[in-house]
Amino acid sequence: MTQFFSNAENAIFFRLLLSHLLTDFVLQPTSWVLHKQQKLLRSKYLYWHSLIAGALAYILVGAWQSVWIIAFVGITHGLIDYLKLRYSGPQPLRPFLIDQAAHLSILLLTWLWLTNNWDNMGRLVGTSLTEQRVVAVLSGYLICTTPVGFIVGMATSKWQRQLIDPLNPSASDTLDDAGKWIGIAERVLIFSFVLLSQYEAIGFLIAAKSLLRFREGEKAAKQSEYVLVGTLLSYGMAILIGLMTKLSIE
Repeated sequence: MTQFFSNAENAIFFRLLLSHLLTDFVLQPTSWVLHKQQKLLRSKYLYWHSLIAGALAYILVGAWQSVWIIAFVGITHGLIDYLKLRYSGPQPLRPFLIDQAAHLSILLLTWLWLTNNWDNMGRLVGTSLTEQRVVAVLSGYLICTTPVGFIVGMATSKWQRQLIDPLNPSASDTLDDAGKWIGIAERVLIFSFVLLSQYEAIGFLIAAKSLLRFREGEKAAKQSEYVLVGTLLSYGMAILIGLMTKLSIE
């Protein structure tokens, strides 16, 4: 694929990224986080944290004439953090991911502003959406998530019904949606391993999962058989999709 940006321009973005990682995960004590959660806009640490974000980005980039970096990165960082704290619910993962995506978007805007690469970025996006290799790989990953999980769920539904206790159909000894997310993670890993020709890693993944299935009792045996069938179907489809994708891009 055509190189749209120079190494020097790429280095600027990674410096911005490093400044963000240091600000959010190294230079922010837990006490600051707790204080911000309790006080929100009345927390002095929200403003200190924002100032550090802007100042560190400015220092690491080294574009001394672009003092606006301090204000732009600092103010937007503080605003994003406040919104995350203000509207966070009991599930912290989604607000965290949205928060980090917003921060990365600001860093990208800062980088585009510094390097004036707006046209090149537009060409990169347009080329990526029409590049066969990119489209094939993204489609493969997408298929390996929910669509394959839906097919596996339908194929194993009759065995799943046999595991339900007729006296207490709502009872379950598994975590809500844990199996769904485990399956998605496994298929994404396997698809990646196939694209990278790391087939040994697939065997390691199968062996690692098999160690978790040693349980006793009749219901446990049925549960293990059910999981084994679902795993084989899930892994087999992920491998097949990976091989088909690999053939299409080579």
